[in-house]
Amino acid sequence: MLGSWLRSRIVRCCLVLSPLCFIWHLGGCARNKPEQVHTETPRALICDNATWRLGEIDTTNGAKLFHEFKLENRSAKSISIQALHPSCGCIVATGYKKELLPGQSTIVKVEIKLPPVPGPIRKAILVETSPSLDRMVLQVVGRQRLNASLRCFPPVLDFGTVKKGESKTRTLRINRYDGTPVHFKSISFADDSMRVSRGPVKEEDGQEAIDVSLDSRKLPVGDYKSNVAVACLHDVFTVMNVSVLAAVVAPDKSF
Repeated sequence: MLGSWLRSRIVRCCLVLSPLCFIWHLGGCARNKPEQVHTETPRALICDNATWRLGEIDTTNGAKLFHEFKLENRSAKSISIQALHPSCGCIVATGYKKELLPGQSTIVKVEIKLPPVPGPIRKAILVETSPSLDRMVLQVVGRQRLNASLRCFPPVLDFGTVKKGESKTRTLRINRYDGTPVHFKSISFADDSMRVSRGPVKEEDGQEAIDVSLDSRKLPVGDYKSNVAVACLHDVFTVMNVSVLAAVVAPDKSF
């Protein structure tokens, strides 16, 4: 009787302790399992100072600005710099080595000539490498100070489609960024197909308005490109060149 009672108690203890032992066993396995650490692959081509900060500048005197970026290969393999792609034509990047062995560095010489347009300056140079790595962008940031340089509207004098023998007129308005008066001197054309039909007329806001007429009788059929030079009596930027576009078509063509 005592033996059967003892056996039943042992069985009950085993049933209770077995799951606990199993859970402890799993926990011990989990604790002994090494943790997986996810790390980012370090960049191979490095530029510690990838942003050229100009601050507030004034380039109305037409001066060029110069800077150097240092690129370093911190990988275990060679890197080839295929090309540098500036975001605009005002930036020239030269002088760099095209092949960098592990641990080697090179200097990128940057020359920039900015138009005197007031406001934020944001330029970039995309560095293209082989093998293809994380994209590297060298940046130029700053701000152009408000100034008295000339501007025109529209920036391009586009006559659109013009039938052969037809004449069209467009208005060119000239003012200064800081709002000071425009002292107009003269306007000249690259050829005799254009003329001033009215103006300059000083408008209420201080800008000068000039009506320019295009006579297509003197032009061949096809795309027409030219320019207008506006001269003013100012200390700096006395002449502003404005591009002229038109598409001359045959007189019997409908559009």
